[in-house]
Amino acid sequence: MGKNDISKHVELDISDCLGPCSWHNVAVLEAEGQQIWVGDLNQPAHYEAIVEWAKKSAYQTMLEIPSILKSNIFDPDGQD
Repeated sequence: MGKNDISKHVELDISDCLGPCSWHNVAVLEAEGQQIWVGDLNQPAHYEAIVEWAKKSAYQTMLEIPSILKSNIFDPDGQD
């Protein structure tokens, strides 16, 4: 594996609907028992930000969500 191998620390699951199906292109970022739901991910920069966040979070405590994703955060129960 390469220098960015974080497979022992980060898990990627791909599925259909995660629950709130009114949101498209949803990711759940989870660390230290916290879940942060982000949706409407429709730009390559969104996915790049998630990867960078995951790489940094894999080796330390949960980091702040990148600013490009903050407007995409929603509550899956209230579907903000």
